[in-house]
Amino acid sequence: MHDSVSSPAPAPAEVHTDKNDKPDQAEAADTRSGAAPTDEPTTDGPRAAEPTADDSRAVAAGRRVPLRIPAGLTSLPRVDARRLFTSRRAGQRPPADVTQTAGVLFAALPVGALQAFLVWSVLDTGVPDRFLAPMWTLVVGAAVVGAALAGTAIPVRRAVPAPLWTARVLAVVALCGSAAALRLAAQFADTALMLAGFLSAMLAITANIALWSTEVRRWYGVRDS
Repeated sequence: MHDSVSSPAPAPAEVHTDKNDKPDQAEAADTRSGAAPTDEPTTDGPRAAEPTADDSRAVAAGRRVPLRIPAGLTSLPRVDARRLFTSRRAGQRPPADVTQTAGVLFAALPVGALQAFLVWSVLDTGVPDRFLAPMWTLVVGAAVVGAALAGTAIPVRRAVPAPLWTARVLAVVALCGSAAALRLAAQFADTALMLAGFLSAMLAITANIALWSTEVRRWYGVRDS
């Protein structure tokens, strides 16, 4: 009787030890499984930072960067720069209005040279000192602006955006220069300089109108609203 009562005693002990062992194994497994996630961020961090360093070096070198880099930091300025100096109508024949606009820009070279020469001839005869600085500025400005406008004629004819905007600015400067030449001609009563200033003013007005005409804007792909 005593043996039958005492014999079941070890069984619960064995069951109890088995139950206690299973949590220990689960805790060990949890410890091993918990160590893995804690290690992953430390290993993934440097790997995620390396592409950023490479991307910054690629940007400095002017090479393409992955798509994850914001376009405003790298690609957009480079794309805009290419478009500003790329013909929009390569291989196409321009309309008559665009060809005539290019001819007006070409004519700015001889007209600017004539105006600069006549102003210089007035300087050569002797003028008061207060006129020296503005007249020399007019001589240099007329020659440079006339040559620059003529240089934009072919790019404007080929629908290159940057020369178009350059020609528009230079046409306004040429108009201001022609007004200054007319003022000097009136002060010195120089008929030749007055004629040159008048011719320069007519050319500058024509260039400004032509560069903003509807046909030129349509040639550059600008739609009217």
